[in-house]
Amino acid sequence: DIAAVLTILPWALLYVIFRGVGLEAAVAQKLVCVLNAIGCGCVGIYGLLFQEGLRADVIDGHWPFLHDVIAPLSFGYFVFDTLMMVFRPDQKGLEDGPASIVHHVVMIVTIGTYYRVNRGDFIVVSFAAWELSTPFVHARWYLAHRGMRASRLYVWNGVALTLAFFLARICNLPLVMYLFAQQRQLPMWQAICSIPLVCRMVTASIFLLNLYWFSKILQGA
Repeated sequence: DIAAVLTILPWALLYVIFRGVGLEAAVAQKLVCVLNAIGCGCVGIYGLLFQEGLRADVIDGHWPFLHDVIAPLSFGYFVFDTLMMVFRPDQKGLEDGPASIVHHVVMIVTIGTYYRVNRGDFIVVSFAAWELSTPFVHARWYLAHRGMRASRLYVWNGVALTLAFFLARICNLPLVMYLFAQQRQLPMWQAICSIPLVCRMVTASIFLLNLYWFSKILQGA
């Protein structure tokens, strides 16, 4: 609908502004990604640490700010970034286009479904915390883009990226599932099986992508 289309506009406007001040296209696009990642990451950490109602009920705990503000903005970002990858791949500077597009499409479906059903705030917050690793991903791209692969900064950014990605995207989901199992007083496998099949499939697909990307990070570390 029109509201969904309008959520794209802030990100498109940021891109136009960055291009207007003279940044090259790929850098402008990466900077938009970084701003989204920082915002989502901060929201994720705040929600995990300070929204006690979410931790108390993984499925039915609610945080109105997440549903009413962050979800529409994140939906708009992923739609915008997907369109950029599809129609202007030269500007995105992607090294792994197909996997990134799959990830974005899954996130669009996930956020859209969450917005409709208004459940699972804690899980969505944990997904948002994943983005804490993204600025390091784009920093690595930028340093390589500037011919700085041999620099100490590139090496230390690689270390930070590996740690951030492991903590934010690999350890995160098992901990969420453990907390969910504890709340339901079920063994882990039974708790996972109690989640609707579609939710399990979406979550598993994203987690497998994270494992794939982490393997590539380790290969390039």
